[in-house]
Amino acid sequence: MVYRENNVKPTSLTPPRFVVRLHGDFRISQRDAGIVTDSLTPSSRKARALLAILATSPEQLVSRERLIGLLWSERGETQARASLRQTLAELRRLPYADALLISRREIRLAPTLFETDADRITAYAAAQDFAGLAAALTDIDRTILADLEGLDPAFDDWLFVERERQRNRLVVEVLAVVGAASDPESLGHRRSILSALQQVDGGDEAIVRLGLSLDHQAGDHAAVHRRYRQFQGALKRDYDAQPSAETQQLFRRLISVAPVAPAAATPPPAPIAAPTIAPDSVPHITERHEPPIIVLSPFVTIGEGDDAAMVAQIMHDDLQTALGGFRDLRVLSIADPTPERLAAVCGSSIASYALGGTARAQDGGFRVNLRLTALDRGVLVWSRQITVQAATLGSVVDELVARIAGAILPVVVRDIGQALDTTTGATPASSSLYFGARARLLSSSTLAEVREAAELFEKVIEEDPSIVNAHLHLARIYNTDFMLRLAGHDPAPLRARAFELSLRAAALDPANGHVHSRLGWCYLRRGDITQAVRRFENSVEIGPYHADGLNEAGFGLCHLGLLDRAGELIKRAFELNPFPPDEYFSDVAVLAMLRGEHDEAEAQFEISRDPAIHYQAVRCANLALAGRMDRAREEADILRKAFAPLWHNPIPLTDADIVAGIHVFLPLHEAGHRDMLERGLRAAGLCVSA
Repeated sequence: MVYRENNVKPTSLTPPRFVVRLHGDFRISQRDAGIVTDSLTPSSRKARALLAILATSPEQLVSRERLIGLLWSERGETQARASLRQTLAELRRLPYADALLISRREIRLAPTLFETDADRITAYAAAQDFAGLAAALTDIDRTILADLEGLDPAFDDWLFVERERQRNRLVVEVLAVVGAASDPESLGHRRSILSALQQVDGGDEAIVRLGLSLDHQAGDHAAVHRRYRQFQGALKRDYDAQPSAETQQLFRRLISVAPVAPAAATPPPAPIAAPTIAPDSVPHITERHEPPIIVLSPFVTIGEGDDAAMVAQIMHDDLQTALGGFRDLRVLSIADPTPERLAAVCGSSIASYALGGTARAQDGGFRVNLRLTALDRGVLVWSRQITVQAATLGSVVDELVARIAGAILPVVVRDIGQALDTTTGATPASSSLYFGARARLLSSSTLAEVREAAELFEKVIEEDPSIVNAHLHLARIYNTDFMLRLAGHDPAPLRARAFELSLRAAALDPANGHVHSRLGWCYLRRGDITQAVRRFENSVEIGPYHADGLNEAGFGLCHLGLLDRAGELIKRAFELNPFPPDEYFSDVAVLAMLRGEHDEAEAQFEISRDPAIHYQAVRCANLALAGRMDRAREEADILRKAFAPLWHNPIPLTDADIVAGIHVFLPLHEAGHRDMLERGLRAAGLCVSA
């Protein structure tokens, strides 16, 4: 075997004849005119350890006594010296024997003939060859001399110290050079270098902070989140700790909601620290020209009982859907609205608000308290307490939406009084039935329970065809095969019903971005690509600041093969949402796999860990395409177990059925993309032949 080492070689460095690999398993190879030939690694671990000691010692020289003390510390002197002679005899049989200078007192590697991978990396750094440095770090293994542990107690002690010395040397020298550079041309290489360093030393916060800053400078908000999540996970796993206050503060500043205006051609300015919720801690911001933001947090349930919690969840979801339709308002849903998180979303918006509330079961009904707070001033600008019976919940939600819109964007809703007047009075029975359907869907965990929710939504529409949200929920159920809980059936009738419901919703509310997105998915699954693209773009135009809507449209366009446009929208979702859910990262992973970026896709899946069946399938295929066959086969077994409960067909389930079902769940339009997914699943061990 002959291969080129990293395909790069700095012109200013003269390569030595032999390369000693320290990172990972020990290996020694011969370089000839820039080409590394087959490994010349000794077979015995003692011989490999001896060469490792020589290669890392000052002047690559070590005394015999030192070698005996490190490699045969538990043997007598006579026996140890004999073992050393036997090991040297093994080395003399190798092609580089003439480069071993052996005397009575010491052993040395011939000067300038041997170089470690660590030496080469630091040489690239000293030469400021960022392309070569990035390539040299690409496949670096975190564990130094991984195959030489447990050789001898004294050697283990030496190895512990040497690992720290080599790691610190590499990190310090490379970090200093990367941190001092500022040329835009090397930005991509510098980011790759820091990602590799983060693998070498997962607990070094200086690496992470510089990497976060460079990711932000490149405008890659998804990478900012990914790097921080990787670091946060590594700290928790290895040290049961959290990032320092300095790193957390930098992260919060960098994820402040991105500006809506197109980026200027000049380099971006330094990020402005987001204001906190306390008025006296708000920094001076010279410009506030971006649309208002409303942060919607989960309602708090007071007291016992599931009914109040269900009502709170329904109100939260419906408010998010309704508010997301405003073109001049950004809506973010944040599960844990701490002051730090609230501060991160303020940025340069005209106004930022937090909407929260409580719900308590009371006398056969519910008492709901709503609060709207101006984040930049810390002032309560609107509050309302509502006591309502279960039968009037529908009108309460309508009234809340209208009042909130009136408090934040009076120019958007010009006739608030009329909107409020039309929502007063008793609620029809259909509204109560709608909330019951929503409650059933939220609590469902089986196919039968989803069917029950679907039947309730059908009754809602039968009694009151004007309820748009009922159409949208039911269309989503039918168009996604009962939320990916059903396989082995003919989906055509359900898809037809979903399309019919979506068209009705469009007739009822043509300016609703969620309606257009639902139609986009219907057209996608029907194979009408032109209409699907048009509907997705319509949803983006209607809700340009709705992060979840942008991500949903982007993922739809990803299925259609419009990868660049899909990437733009998903990236924008990351920019708008400071705390993106796992689904965002999984969607980026699917996009990366379709682009052939298999390592990037796996990195995104590792962060997300979303258990959805279609993500599991893509991850399984991606691992195989990346050459990680052991992991791919493990994922294939996981996929089989996850798919079995979805199979509703008297014919026994086969691997071919699983692959066919995944194609139904993931209706990729491009033949090349479908072939890539199937090739990966085949390679992972899913046999699709009869």
